[in-house]
Amino acid sequence: MIHRNQEAITALNRQGLTSAQELSAVLNISQPTVSRTLATLPKSRLHRTGKGRATRYGWRRDVAGKCAWPLYRLDEQGAAHLTATLYPLAGRTWHLDLEESWPSMMDPMFPNSLFPDWPWFLDDIRPGGFLGRLFARMTAQQLPVPRDPRDWSAEHTLLALSQFGADLPGAWILGEDMLAEATAPLPLQGGHPLTDKELRHRAESVLEGQWPGSSAAGEQPKFTLEHRQPDGSRQSLLVKFSGDLAQPPQKRWADLLRAEQLANQILDTAGILASKTRLHAADNRLFLISERFDRTSAGGRRAWVSLHALNAAFGDINRTWSASAEDFQQQGWLSKQSAHNISVLWWFGRLIGNTDMHDGNFSLFFTPELPLKPTPVYDMCPMALAPRADGTLPESLPPVPHPPPAQKQAFETARTLSQQFHDGILNDTSYSRNFREAFRMDRRPRSSN
Repeated sequence: MIHRNQEAITALNRQGLTSAQELSAVLNISQPTVSRTLATLPKSRLHRTGKGRATRYGWRRDVAGKCAWPLYRLDEQGAAHLTATLYPLAGRTWHLDLEESWPSMMDPMFPNSLFPDWPWFLDDIRPGGFLGRLFARMTAQQLPVPRDPRDWSAEHTLLALSQFGADLPGAWILGEDMLAEATAPLPLQGGHPLTDKELRHRAESVLEGQWPGSSAAGEQPKFTLEHRQPDGSRQSLLVKFSGDLAQPPQKRWADLLRAEQLANQILDTAGILASKTRLHAADNRLFLISERFDRTSAGGRRAWVSLHALNAAFGDINRTWSASAEDFQQQGWLSKQSAHNISVLWWFGRLIGNTDMHDGNFSLFFTPELPLKPTPVYDMCPMALAPRADGTLPESLPPVPHPPPAQKQAFETARTLSQQFHDGILNDTSYSRNFREAFRMDRRPRSSN
């Protein structure tokens, strides 16, 4: 019996999720014998899903001392819900046993709710960008994980986020310990407008390597902040900031922060949801203060998923926003209007010189039912003019190609909006002279004709 048990465990490790009939063929024993053998295996390690002929068996892996991980969601009011249980299985796969109805998580591409490497909709809680690197370095001091988050496996991610993941981007929480921490009463600073001293302290701390809060992605130096306003309402903020404005590269970063604010205003006026931002100058720095779209004033959270995660699971990561939007509209992920707005944003970004429109820089609110709705636009600014690594400053915008016929309407809408953007910079002397000159040289975006 011991020999047969070991053969069954070996088969389960090799096969992944498998049926009793398949195990019978692999082990060359009858199905009743398979059933008796499975009944003797440790219940904590034998994984079973489905009913009747649809029953499948697997072998659970131990990750961070556990074989099963509850996945919680905080709703917009801050209430916790057990959404699913996540099981690491043999073959470096992950099985999701849903507790809530969430059809958009499931897809024929992932039969039996079995995911390779890591569930696609959790990809965005992996640390990345400026704060993600800081989070990884901090975590590596206390856990056996690499200092660079790009080297993290799914197991590293689970280990770290199960111990330091109470304030992840979005609404997901892994494990009971982090749920208790995330739902504990939070003493909020504030009751007054944000002060120069508070902003300066936060900026200096993050530049010194101190942990500033949630691991939001993106390369610009930033920190997160929970703040109570004078009227008692709660704000969850993401704050980007420049360096000393006496230095030309930092003055250019300040130009980009101003430009991001301008882009948000233009898009919002046009009816395209954009991040709510404001500028604040303090101690010879410029701060761009954004309201987080994944947090609510009631202390709740909103789930979201990046275009990158969707592309990696259901599309192609090496394509434009507009191409992704067209494909996902056809697949039912997006409405026709949302797909059109994404195409407008893609061409608007091209026309204002945004060369950083990778698919991690656009996201959708993640809800159980389709279609998904876009989150507010973020990181929309002319990154072609960002300081180079050697400190030199680009002086011109890149050319914009003619759109394909199917994109003409989106291009023309974007061209009108981009002209407002160009004019807004040219008519605002708070931008540096050489920054404005780049737009003067390319003042009239190209027509699609």
